Amino acid sequence: MAHGKLNADGSTGWLTTTTKEGAKTNILLGGSFGGGTLAVEKLVNGTTYPLYENGVAITLTAPDDDMYNLAPRTQIRLTLSGATSPTLDWEVPGTIEKLGS
Repeated sequence: MAHGKLNADGSTGWLTTTTKEGAKTNILLGGSFGGGTLAVEKLVNGTTYPLYENGVAITLTAPDDDMYNLAPRTQIRLTLSGATSPTLDWEVPGTIEKLGS
C-alpha cells in the first residue's frame, strides 16, 4: 500500500498496481485540496496520459474514496495543480511506490 501527503502542487511518485486481474484499485483522498484539482495519470510506454473512466479523464476537487478498474502492473500517479496551501492525504491500497520516485 502506498500513501502520503501533498502539501503543494506536484505529483506522487509512480505507483504500480498489485491487484489481480479484474480486481478494483481504491484511491482514497482526504483533507484539503486548497482549491486545487487532482488528476489521476497513467504511464504508457514512457508517456504520461490522463486516466479515463467511461471516456472522461479522472479529476477530483474534494475528498473521495472510490474504486477503479486497473489492470495489474499499471503505473499511475496523482498530480495536484492550482492549489493554495493544500493538506491532501492520499492512500492507494493495492499499489507499491516505485523506488527512487
